[in-house]
Amino acid sequence: MSIRSEAEAARWLLSAAAVRARARQFLALADADRLPHLKLNRDRLAQAVDEVLAATRADYPTLDIPYHSPGVTSRPAVAIAGASLRDA
Repeated sequence: MSIRSEAEAARWLLSAAAVRARARQFLALADADRLPHLKLNRDRLAQAVDEVLAATRADYPTLDIPYHSPGVTSRPAVAIAGASLRDA
């Protein structure tokens, strides 16, 4: 993909493809234990998914989630992600 302008670059960063690409990069770093402030615990991933689904359904029962919603604010993101803060 060639990006011709800053506006195109910004639009691409907001795309699902860009989010997925960055998520894959962070997952690879987490799997390699190369994130200095977070540690991935794959044993808790299924539980984390269940908690995200429950929180999302509680906050958005119709699943009409606004674009660029601030997300589910009723739970800390670290706990939802199945991660733990290092040295917390």
